[in-house]
Amino acid sequence: MLEAILFCCISSETKEECDLDVYNLDKVGVLIFEFVGQPQLMEVHVFRTYTYTGTPVETEGVSS
Repeated sequence: MLEAILFCCISSETKEECDLDVYNLDKVGVLIFEFVGQPQLMEVHVFRTYTYTGTPVETEGVSS
């Protein structure tokens, strides 16, 4: 169940940010870091895929 929810979130975000539809995601890591001068830790989950459709485009979210 959680895996399906994560896939939907990742797919939606990837579509929104670069107009690609992604499939067969593999989780490859977790990055934990903080920005200089900001004590809040950031946790980013990293996924990889070699299976997608579409042509990457620069969207407003990527270019800003």
